[in-house]
This record gives sequence, C-alpha cells and structure tokens, in this order.
Amino acid sequence: MEDYFRINTDHKVIGVQYLVNSFIFLLIGGLIGLLMRAQLAQPGSQFVDANTYNGLFSVHATLLIFLFMVPVFAGFGNFVIR
Repeated sequence: MEDYFRINTDHKVIGVQYLVNSFIFLLIGGLIGLLMRAQLAQPGSQFVDANTYNGLFSVHATLLIFLFMVPVFAGFGNFVIR
C-alpha cells in the first residue's frame, strides 16, 4: 500500500496513481458541473454571475477532457501492460 504514495517505477503502481489522480479531477469537475446546474435550475436565478458561469463552463470542459479523459486512458494503458 505504501508504494502508491511514493515515486515508483512499477508500471502497475503508476497506472493506479494515474487512475486515482484522474478520479480526483473527475470529482472536482463534477462539483463544477453541479455549480453550473444550480445556475440553470430555475429561470432567472442568479447563483453565479454571467462571467463566472462562462469561466466555470470553460474550466469544467477543459478539466474533464485534459485532466480526466486523457490520463484515465493512460492509467488503464499503464496498468494493463505486461
């Protein structure tokens, strides 16, 4: 268990580290998505202002594409390598 919290050269450990890190970013992206949905829950509600909403939308998309989708495939790839 302690191997997962240190620098390691084992490909399976690196794969698990990638996957754990990816799912942490998935959680952060999901929380940002919840903020966006709270804004859109009722017509005319102002949970966040327009500029903040636009920023949340951009950060949400970028975070989930580049910090979740790409690393999760790399993590699975590292894990299944023989």
